[in-house]
Amino acid sequence: MHGKKIILVDSNNLAYRAFYALPITIATSTGTVTNAVFGFTSMLIKLLEDEKPDIIVCAFDSRGPTFRHDIFKEYKAKRKKMPEELSIQIPLIREVLNSLNIESLEAEGYEADDIIATIVNNVKESFDEIIIVSSDKDILQLVSDKIKVMAVKKGITDTVLYDTNGVVEKYGVRPAEIKDLLALMGDASDNIPGVGGIGPKTALELVSELGSIEDIYKNIEKVKSEKLRNLLIKSQEIAKKSKKLTQLDSNIALNLDKVFARKISGDAYSKAEHIFSLLEFNTLKKRLKDVVNF
Repeated sequence: MHGKKIILVDSNNLAYRAFYALPITIATSTGTVTNAVFGFTSMLIKLLEDEKPDIIVCAFDSRGPTFRHDIFKEYKAKRKKMPEELSIQIPLIREVLNSLNIESLEAEGYEADDIIATIVNNVKESFDEIIIVSSDKDILQLVSDKIKVMAVKKGITDTVLYDTNGVVEKYGVRPAEIKDLLALMGDASDNIPGVGGIGPKTALELVSELGSIEDIYKNIEKVKSEKLRNLLIKSQEIAKKSKKLTQLDSNIALNLDKVFARKISGDAYSKAEHIFSLLEFNTLKKRLKDVVNF
């Protein structure tokens, strides 16, 4: 598959954003809550309007434990369970995607980020531009000259597009070093422990001066503060374990031929019209019709 632009969506991330950004009163006349589906679909249409991609792929988190739980059983343990009002909307989001002929991917034991990393690894030479839609910090490790991350901020309408310079400006490190930064300082949202006693400032100094976690420990004698040096030596195992948690797996077995066989084509509107009508998405139906030029 070759093309100019591909968009890869972290679907769970976007669904959560939509669910909490829009009132739960958004529902069908029969009472089915649709705020997350509406917000997700609205963002999808906006991507079609603004970016005009050759293809969109939507990745979903595995519904069970992932390989990261084997590394650290407390991974994401502090996260609240997905609200029932949101979980019942995930199948509806998948129905919308299917009606638009957009592939939705899930891989047992992996997260959406890993699926995205695997697709990037396989198509980075085939596309001129790759846009990843996600607000997760760890996905920023994939940013490069042709790969950008679109982070959804307030609500679902405000976005920030991170290129390499944007990552450096925001976090002070290059994209490839994001995982090392998070491994040292930890990440409360994913319950990644990091090294206790090391905050963002010290983590940034270490990565800026010495590089990756591996390089820091190879050059541990270069850490000037004896207290910090001893802390790092004592915490070596947890630091390296934390990096494994932040490292994305880019080698999942995926049937990408099947993925790229699905493209939004001329019959997208006629296929989607039925599900949009059932969900009572009248304004979105009009926007979709305009964007596919029917």
